[in-house]
Amino acid sequence: MNDHIRFTCRGECGCSCDPCCCGSTDTQVTVLRGSMGPAGPTGAQGPAGQRGPTGPTGATGATGVTGATGATGATGPQGPTGATGATGATGATGPQGPTGPTGATGADGNTGATGNAATVAAGTVTTGEPETEAAVTNSGSENAAVFDFVIPRGATGATGATGATGPQGPTGATGATGATGATGATGATGPQGPTGPTGATGPTGPAGTDGNTGATGNAATVAAGTVTTGEPETEAAVTNSGSENAAVFDFVIPRGATGATGATGATGPQGPMGATGATGATGATGATGVTGVTGPTGATGATGSVPVEALSAYSIPTQTVTDNAAVIFDRTAAQQGTAITHADNSADITIGEEGTYFVSFNGTAAPQNAVSLPETNLVQFTLNGTAQNGASTQHIFTTADETSAQSASLVFNVTSVPATLQVVSSGGSFLYSGTTLNIFKIG
Repeated sequence: MNDHIRFTCRGECGCSCDPCCCGSTDTQVTVLRGSMGPAGPTGAQGPAGQRGPTGPTGATGATGVTGATGATGATGPQGPTGATGATGATGATGPQGPTGPTGATGADGNTGATGNAATVAAGTVTTGEPETEAAVTNSGSENAAVFDFVIPRGATGATGATGATGPQGPTGATGATGATGATGATGATGPQGPTGPTGATGPTGPAGTDGNTGATGNAATVAAGTVTTGEPETEAAVTNSGSENAAVFDFVIPRGATGATGATGATGPQGPMGATGATGATGATGATGVTGVTGPTGATGATGSVPVEALSAYSIPTQTVTDNAAVIFDRTAAQQGTAITHADNSADITIGEEGTYFVSFNGTAAPQNAVSLPETNLVQFTLNGTAQNGASTQHIFTTADETSAQSASLVFNVTSVPATLQVVSSGGSFLYSGTTLNIFKIG
């Protein structure tokens, strides 16, 4: 019988980690268990002993006295109980889930405030009955999670097999010469004690779904620590050996108790001694269920204390941009730091530090020459004159009074400085108004 681990988490979460993310309200655990091995075959009964010879016929005359019945042989000792199979090894810990995406940086250039730290703590741990579902619920909130665990104990193990029948006692002495004594009736064979059922290991809950991105702040983490097999009938336990922001949950899950030995059957009638049957092989121990998968790591909030490198530029008057020319920004609205600079009435954004940057452009375009319609307007970013793939916007103009809101954004790397970023328009001559550009260094 094979079951598999699955975690199900519902609710909003500020982290993503092992074995389940913070706002989880329902978790089930399914554990792999092995079936009990077959009982060994019963030994064959030995051949029946030979009957003693008939006494000689008495002399003619008085009737001979009836011979006494031979004494019953002693009952053989009961065979030993088979040994209990060894407990299977604990399964390997599952791999850690992938790191969640980095949260997007805000549009303004101001320094972000440090967010409140999310916390994770272990709550109550309850030992459930065998065959019931395991569960993990969050009795806290999405930013201060408290995980309450219900872990079922293992069911009672299988009853040990009944020992083999002991050897037959010796044959009684032959009666005195005379008439053959009547043979005693054969006693009824006693019933064999029933075998106890194999205890099922509690199922592992389904894997939890990824929670929503938590509020901005220091990301809490949750990891699976040690998994210890406890003694039968002891309480299951989950303890946090880490901290409230870097939880490490250690699990203690009790194994099922060994089943009671079945009742010994009644002793059968005396007969010839049979050969002792071979002892049956011990059944293989079922494998221990695998550890649940680690949940994904939550998104990291923006750190307010890191210096911000950002710039915002825009244009007020409408401008004509010819084919394959760059859009000019006549004003610098705001600048933070020295990595990004811009001169008024220039199309060039100069980048002076290597790293990763995010840029966004917005503006309204209209055809400049109605004679050449239809015209396809294409806007894209260039770095040192090379078009950057993955960020462009286009519109096909078919009438002279038509306008189109154009917007594009891009994340790009700068590996050599200084570098020049431009917004280039192609496809003909177009009129641009309400143009803005925002650029941030994000890494």
